Amino acid sequence: MHKKNNLKDSDEQPVDKEIEVLSKNHKPKSNMSFTGHLEELRQAIIISAFSLTISSSLCFYYYKQLLDLLTAPLTDNVKNVELVFLSPGEAFMATVRVAIIVGLIFALPIILNRIYWFIAPGLTKEEKHFSLPIITLSYFLFLIGIVFSYKLLLPFGVKFLVEFAPSNIHAMISIGNYISFSSSLLLGTGLIFELPLVLLFLAFINIVSVKLLKKYRRHAFLGSFIIGAIITPSVDMITQALLAGALYALYEISIIAIGTLESGRRKKIKNKSINKSINK
Repeated sequence: MHKKNNLKDSDEQPVDKEIEVLSKNHKPKSNMSFTGHLEELRQAIIISAFSLTISSSLCFYYYKQLLDLLTAPLTDNVKNVELVFLSPGEAFMATVRVAIIVGLIFALPIILNRIYWFIAPGLTKEEKHFSLPIITLSYFLFLIGIVFSYKLLLPFGVKFLVEFAPSNIHAMISIGNYISFSSSLLLGTGLIFELPLVLLFLAFINIVSVKLLKKYRRHAFLGSFIIGAIITPSVDMITQALLAGALYALYEISIIAIGTLESGRRKKIKNKSINKSINK
């Protein structure tokens, strides 16, 4: 009878207090000295810079194919459009920019891997368990965002903007401006697709919860269309609705993921309470 009462009392304790106790009992352990951390940081920077240099150099070698790929949403969807360069070095600098951006995308797994191994000594066992899958997932979400923008947002956007001009005005677009415009849209959409991981991280450190996210569902829906209107290059409702729909879908996915996280926490707390009551 005494054990049952203890079990009941422990189950009634707030979840947040239990989580704080668990976090205090699992402090990160790192015996590495300050100079050791500096050496690890130096190695991480060198390896990241080397991987970016190699991948960007390879991309520069295939610059013609990359330029054709990046300009395809414009040339394949808009008639009578001409890409030009307005200064002697503009085409070259645009090519270098494409090589660096695509090289960064290819080198990102190595860079993220080095970041993980640099911060790993300061993480708890539970944090290490979640960190590597989250870092891996962040890269794939980033790629999905880029592909989504390349296949849907960019073609709709450039088609609307170019064809919006009167018929007596001929489109001659600077290659530098187009590369800047398209790369900003692609990378921006890729970063937006990191929303589930950002919310999951905030839930992990007890800043947001499923209850809070559900409470602000209407605000999130409205905010998705506002962000879609800011990021998309055109004012047509189709492009904005595509991005807004994707954003809100990511918000709902975040609620499901955080719900799973909270469920696992409650189960862990309950098991710990049961073990305590049995040991008494």
